[in-house]
Amino acid sequence: CCLCVNQHRVFEQKKSGMLVPTEVFFEEFQSRVIGIGRVLAMMAPWKEPKYLTRIWCIFEIYTAHRYRDKCQVAIVMPPKQKKQLEYDLANETSCRFDTLYETLGKTKIEDAKASVED
Repeated sequence: CCLCVNQHRVFEQKKSGMLVPTEVFFEEFQSRVIGIGRVLAMMAPWKEPKYLTRIWCIFEIYTAHRYRDKCQVAIVMPPKQKKQLEYDLANETSCRFDTLYETLGKTKIEDAKASVED
């Protein structure tokens, strides 16, 4: 949704003393995600996806999941990362999804970053 909500404009407004309440920003961002109806989540590198370190990306995927009847999510990654994921899943010794669960389990919303801090 970086193309739908101009975060640079938000930063400029903040510098000039005009603050948009977080709730308004949430509603705008959410309505855009639902309106588009698709989220492409770039999971790279696959064991430490940058997508899951950005607060608005996490909110984007949360919104897509919450409104899953109106919004589809596609997980995408570069070919090398996809091959590594496939290799890791095929060569797990205990549970084939342990590495995947560990990777997703590292997501810490409280540590996520935003370009404009509130």
